[in-house]
Amino acid sequence: MKIRKILIIIALSSLCIDAVTPQAKPIYWVHGMGGNSQSLKEFADYFGTNYNAYMFRAGYRTDLGITGSAQSLSYDINANSYSENIIIAHSMGGVNSIELYRQKNAYSGNYESRYVGGIITLASPINGAFIANNIDNGVLDDFITEAVDKGSKGARSEPAFVATWLASYVNAEIINRICGTNYSNLRDLLYNLPVKMVKEEAEKTVQSAATKNSLKTNSTEIDNIQNSGFIRPSIAIYGVEDSPAFIRLVSSRKDANAILLIELIYQTCQQRYSFHNNMYYACLATLQFAQAAVHSNLASKWKTSRDYWNGQFQKSTDVLIGAYRTVTQTVEYWDYECNCSEPLQKILSCDWPCPPEYQVPVLRHRTVTTIIEEESDGLLVTSTQKALPGCLRTIRTDHINHEEMKTHSTVKAELEKIFLGTTYTDRDREFFILDEKN
Repeated sequence: MKIRKILIIIALSSLCIDAVTPQAKPIYWVHGMGGNSQSLKEFADYFGTNYNAYMFRAGYRTDLGITGSAQSLSYDINANSYSENIIIAHSMGGVNSIELYRQKNAYSGNYESRYVGGIITLASPINGAFIANNIDNGVLDDFITEAVDKGSKGARSEPAFVATWLASYVNAEIINRICGTNYSNLRDLLYNLPVKMVKEEAEKTVQSAATKNSLKTNSTEIDNIQNSGFIRPSIAIYGVEDSPAFIRLVSSRKDANAILLIELIYQTCQQRYSFHNNMYYACLATLQFAQAAVHSNLASKWKTSRDYWNGQFQKSTDVLIGAYRTVTQTVEYWDYECNCSEPLQKILSCDWPCPPEYQVPVLRHRTVTTIIEEESDGLLVTSTQKALPGCLRTIRTDHINHEEMKTHSTVKAELEKIFLGTTYTDRDREFFILDEKN
């Protein structure tokens, strides 16, 4: 009897503990192409410290295409037997996570299964990536060649002069932190770093033929995801950047030299043109050491470099990622024919304009070419980032490029709103809410 009472007390105690202990939800942070388990560490650490949740950073192979990468991802997620997993995924990781969900539930035909309770994507190419379409047609190679030939023309023409000019207008400490007093290092920074970054960004998209082909718009894998028909309490956060192309490229990097270079550019432009808006924004739109070209023998080289970063680089980028492209389509439209066959005087009156009483409507077809211009985050156009099937909410983050989506304070603030319940889906208002730690 005494033992029975003890067991009852223990059982009641455990019920009380369950009643007052908040339930921690498992969250998987899934990296994109070219990333690893460290890619979303800042977010995972912050929310793991402040919210009651189990944090996992899932890894997978990115060279297997969408289908194979999703299967690779499943090994990390299956290692923990939780249900109602929350997945927060950047870039290709979002596509793979949705494909993983599709695979897991396709066998049972039950798209309400809680194997994955919710998916939050960060700039994911769920409708495909136009840059993947451009790898095989020479556009990517032309883009890199142009960046090498034109983008750094001014920077490599007179590194010592550039360094002297920079030292005159920028805090000497920044110059020293970047390259000390070695001007050749500054030349390497101005010339090699941008080209290196362009190549790295391009190489991320060419992980393998399988991945490249599966990420193309209208690929079989993308069509499978689009047509899966599932409805989830899911949220797509997408980035839209409007910063100049070169500034965007450099600022997307976490490399210390790149960060210092951006700091140097902003400070230089601020110091020289803070009271002249047009010149200030022109300055930010390029390397913009072109303003240093006061020597006539350097002016043409600097102008070439400046004009490239300010115009051609941006346009080439837009063409490459599909934000600026042409679409050929057949359209229908109503026209009329003039039908006046008698008498003779009416035939003679059939010159343009045709009298209304003789106009006969005719349906015609015509092939037209339309120029598509769309906002992007520097790598993906917005329509591909927010085309999530069954997505119940999309969140736009301005002035943020593709790489910055992984660490930017604005994205962190949006995730915090979701976890606190301020941002919710109408279908399941409570699902993403996490309990804050005391």
